[in-house]
Amino acid sequence: MKTTIFSILAAALALGAATAEAITLSLNPSSTNPSVGSTLMVDVDISGLGSGTAPSLGAYDLDIGFDTGVLSLLGAPVFGNQLDLGFGSLTDFIPGSGTINLSEVSLAFDPADLDDNQADSFTLATLSFDVIGPGTSLLTL
Repeated sequence: MKTTIFSILAAALALGAATAEAITLSLNPSSTNPSVGSTLMVDVDISGLGSGTAPSLGAYDLDIGFDTGVLSLLGAPVFGNQLDLGFGSLTDFIPGSGTINLSEVSLAFDPADLDDNQADSFTLATLSFDVIGPGTSLLTL
């Protein structure tokens, strides 16, 4: 299923490229200099989708990497609501050593429902980390 989800995301991103849309995935931390013992929130954002039109996002499957000497994942991510839009969605996350896999699939039957109602930029998920050590952790996507 993850291969299918990735293929759908790759196709959606390719569609955006073919129509000269600039779709961007970004990791946005709540702080660029958190102290040891604090909590760091990181938003996984997408932008450059259509506003009331295609392209929209129907599924994704992403791996986020981090340094386990600096950050420790705190619990489950908080998923955004732009793949649900009243039709439901399936979400999953798999924490690993220095990684977390995030995936979501919209249950909207008609892609036009996402095209018509999905925002052009939004947060896919928010991750919470405990800052456990000094230093810098590269966040990779």
